[in-house]
Amino acid sequence: MAKKVLSVRVDESVMDTMSYFCGVSEMSQADFVTAAITDKCEKVQLLRCGGVEASLPNPQNFSYTDDQAAQIIEILSDTANKITKICPSLDFGMNEIVAFATQRLFKDSDEQRKKFNANLYNDLENTRKGE
Repeated sequence: MAKKVLSVRVDESVMDTMSYFCGVSEMSQADFVTAAITDKCEKVQLLRCGGVEASLPNPQNFSYTDDQAAQIIEILSDTANKITKICPSLDFGMNEIVAFATQRLFKDSDEQRKKFNANLYNDLENTRKGE
């Protein structure tokens, strides 16, 4: 496929943030920008068709007991099952949400939890420098 050059001017803080995330994702700036443009195009197409993009925070970043976590998974699972019974093809991604929540709340190792926590604070620290 033919390639074209894209030149844009952005704030220095945007470049600093991009450089940081290029480094942690081990992507070149060109690959990062290309992926960002592709992702944005897909999001706009989704929204134009009436869809919605959901962002799910890591539940490990909040306080909860094991009993509360188990109750949350039970409610999510019941909801997913009820929706699937009504219309299997229109489950709103509930099964993926249940799997995500179960993984984060119960299956992640302490090492993985520490890594996510460190990433959260490193990202906050390194992306707020320009503010």
